[in-house]
Amino acid sequence: MNAFDPFQYNDYKELIKGALHAPDARRGLQGALAEAAGCKSSYLSQVLSGPVHLTPDHGVGIAEHLGFSEIESDYFLALLHEGRAATPRLRAKLTAQRDALRRRRDDLAARFAAARPPAALPEAVTRYYSHWRYAVLHLLLGIPGLDTPQALAARMGLTVRKTQEMLQSLAAMKLASAEDGRWRPLENDLHLPKDSPLANVSHINWRLRSVQRLQDEPGGGDDLTYSGIHTLSRADVDKIKGILRDALERARAVIAPSPEEEVICLLVDCFVV
Repeated sequence: MNAFDPFQYNDYKELIKGALHAPDARRGLQGALAEAAGCKSSYLSQVLSGPVHLTPDHGVGIAEHLGFSEIESDYFLALLHEGRAATPRLRAKLTAQRDALRRRRDDLAARFAAARPPAALPEAVTRYYSHWRYAVLHLLLGIPGLDTPQALAARMGLTVRKTQEMLQSLAAMKLASAEDGRWRPLENDLHLPKDSPLANVSHINWRLRSVQRLQDEPGGGDDLTYSGIHTLSRADVDKIKGILRDALERARAVIAPSPEEEVICLLVDCFVV
């Protein structure tokens, strides 16, 4: 994953300047970018300080040297074409294209393409996302020692009968199976598409659960809770969202190889009031 976020920028020259002045930018980066682009460092300086433009061929080399992903490279090149556009009509078309790329990047379901919703009947999917307990029970099955209805019931504060009913529901969704009375998960990385009508239901359920925890334990105990209302520029709103998206990707990189010991709920909200 790239620590530098090109989607913060609406101008390819400002993007390059941002990369050159990033906290982790190495010395001599401008010369290296010029070499990767196939041009002289003096020419790149002229581009960054005046009306001269890079060519798409230059842009491909720079994107590769900065280690951009495919969608980041597409966005950078869209900015470059937009900067070179000679007519308002072409510029508007290119602006729409790079805005579409940004929306695609903003869709976490697209970024986490490996995750998927339960491959079951629609009514089973609806049941899974109807209450936060199904997801928690599903994930608890991956923790050693939590593979029987009795142990799971004690962990979740439910009756054994209710826990057994929920386990049978997970089995019908092909998300869990049992052998000799011991249960195991069949899938553990699910994510609803952003445009799914169940996505809002899931978000609301988990935020209501967060409210319930605050009510049960004023102050949040050991939980990390933060609510802040701030004023800032529109451009910096996008930067803040980019920081949070990157934090989510870093968190998922930690979560993926981590052994199953606890189930956490990770909520991040950032929106214009």
